Amino acid sequence: MVGGEGQVGSRLVSHFKENNQYVFSTVFFKDQIGEDEVFLDLSKDFSEKSIPGRFDVAFLCAALTSTELCRAQPLITRKVNVDNTLALARQLSKHGTALFFPSTNLVFDGSLPFRKAHDPVNPSCEYGRQKVETECGLAELTDRLAIIRFTKIIASGMVLLQNWVSDLRQGKIIHPFSDMVLAPVSLRYAAEAIVKIMQGENYGLWQVSAKADVTYEEMARYLAQKMGVSQKLIRPVQATQSGLVLQSIPPFSTLDTSRLNDELGLESPDAWEALDEFIKVQVKNG
Repeated sequence: MVGGEGQVGSRLVSHFKENNQYVFSTVFFKDQIGEDEVFLDLSKDFSEKSIPGRFDVAFLCAALTSTELCRAQPLITRKVNVDNTLALARQLSKHGTALFFPSTNLVFDGSLPFRKAHDPVNPSCEYGRQKVETECGLAELTDRLAIIRFTKIIASGMVLLQNWVSDLRQGKIIHPFSDMVLAPVSLRYAAEAIVKIMQGENYGLWQVSAKADVTYEEMARYLAQKMGVSQKLIRPVQATQSGLVLQSIPPFSTLDTSRLNDELGLESPDAWEALDEFIKVQVKNG
């Protein structure tokens, strides 16, 4: 598990350990390295000694996913997201390791909804361009490769939503974007999709998305409703007027998930399911 302490990697590690399957992880942020872990910094050059042993399956989950960071520091982020991810994948594929690579809907420009997996890619941001380059590089290495593109994954630690919850509980006004959309899926659903794809040795291109897009404003209003707080605390703004430097504001983010539905029987979730799961965790944690 490359990136075993990240949101997707840690969820997968927990799943496999709960099912008594051996997992070896690379980690970056941990103070203490466990018995089945090794420190790995993908911003640095590394040798084959970085990954001891041979593995049947590898999940390439380590990445710098901030679109703003990729825009502001393309050389640094490219080294992690492209150059060293491919270098690591090259080492693994030499030994026949099957590769599973989480990618993004941002390989498309978002001008059309429900983009099909084999539609021509046309990213409009640096992060999307880096993911396209890595997808292409991985495809040249091995046929035992699954590229799994995700729309926005909602996890319990999502800082934006945590801040919204905290502010709304205190009666503070929040300012969600009215002109920016997402097709959110829960971390649980995302991990389930990856596991099912791996278990069936189903390679090629896969896409995971909610059934429909919602705006950040709609998401905030849903959250406020579930919390029982006043909708007057929701004062939306346009992303274009927020002062943020944005390379693009796609009108759509959904992906076509017909392969996931047809071959694995995984129906695309409703956009609100991910938020419901987030709310359950917040209520449980007080």
